[in-house]
Amino acid sequence: MKFNISDNDNNINKNNDNSIIEKKNIKKKENNHIEEELKVEKLYGFNYSYLITGKILVIGDSDSGKTWILDTYLSRPSSNFSTSGMNKDIFYIEVNNTIIRIISIDLPGGEKFFPIAQRNSENQDLIIFIYSISNYNSFKILKDRIKIVKQECKNETNFILVGSKADLEESREVSYEDGQGLADKENFDLFIEVSAIRNFNIDQLFFEAAKILYRKNNS
Repeated sequence: MKFNISDNDNNINKNNDNSIIEKKNIKKKENNHIEEELKVEKLYGFNYSYLITGKILVIGDSDSGKTWILDTYLSRPSSNFSTSGMNKDIFYIEVNNTIIRIISIDLPGGEKFFPIAQRNSENQDLIIFIYSISNYNSFKILKDRIKIVKQECKNETNFILVGSKADLEESREVSYEDGQGLADKENFDLFIEVSAIRNFNIDQLFFEAAKILYRKNNS
């Protein structure tokens, strides 16, 4: 069972000096949080204080299909356009009778937005790096970004490498072995190939992410 709350900000350069707007946004988020608790308690029937919360950052270039992967998992309509702002989602996954509350952040994949992802990487529990198997350049860009991001992260941060668009086998430019090799070299927790269009390994990706967060909290 999945439950999701979205907090999509499509204008990352908005002016926060307007106190009236800021107060309205804070009140809206407070109301969303109350609504979230009530819905989750109704779905799962558990004491909300026993949640394990994990923060996930999704990183990939504009051709990686990262937003489509999230849209598919959360069963919402997907756009053919690249992410234009920060997408924040909250969803829940059950692991060993424990509810994992996941807060995910998806930022635009363009080069000019990477410094924002770099700054956001410092306090994440798990970072998911995504490239397209049909675009070697997206894989090459990701290799460089991995090195930079890992310098910003805490020692206990976990990592997953994802090869997206696995349905485009005839157009494959990055072999499975190349992906697995990079994950092994960087000591990642998981490498997996997925397809959003076929909904292949999408649920498995996020369940494995939840399991990593569960183990981190119980180690």
